This record gives sequence, C-alpha cells and structure tokens, in this order.
Amino acid sequence: MLTGSTSLGIADEDSDIGLVFYFDMPPLAEQRADWLYEIGVEDLVLDTDPIADGSLWATFRFHDVWVEAGWQSLADHEKNLAAILSGEVLDHHALTLGWIMQQALPVCS
Repeated sequence: MLTGSTSLGIADEDSDIGLVFYFDMPPLAEQRADWLYEIGVEDLVLDTDPIADGSLWATFRFHDVWVEAGWQSLADHEKNLAAILSGEVLDHHALTLGWIMQQALPVCS
C-alpha cells in the first residue's frame, strides 16, 4: 500500500514515499535486504526486530527518493485493526493506523 503524503496527493520534493507490504509471513531481514539491494536501493537502514504492532521497517533511497517501507503479516494487521474498531486501543500512535488505512492506496490487489 502507498501511504503518507504521496497517497494523499500532497507530496512535494522533500517528501518520502511510504509503503507497506502485507504477507502471510513477512520475509526475514536478510531476505528483505537482498530484495532491496537487488532492485538498487542505497543507504539502507533495516530494522531487524518488529515494533509493537508487529511490523518491520526499513528506510532507504531509491532513485534518489527516500522511502520508508514496512512489512507486516496480514494476521498482525487484522489484529491491530480489530483492536481499533472494537475500541480497545486509545493510544494515538496505534489509532494512526486507522487514519493511514483510510488514506492508503493499494498498489496491487
């Protein structure tokens, strides 16, 4: 999914591109790094441990554009959305996921 200012149509020359990839099982750090280097990224900073919502993140440059990309299992994503929809979650950071999903654009089905 395309997220952030790019998905909102308000990105400018200083904006990065936000992407989130969903999988049954996210790839290991080495697999993500290999794939990113294979497509030609530079300045890769790759998180090896997931954050609280279960997602894994990387920041890199691709064709001189900064990209922030996340990988998350569909199960973790659904669990996080269910917690928001049920009212279990009131944390601002976690609630941001609902807004991000509302604004995100799918890049494939």
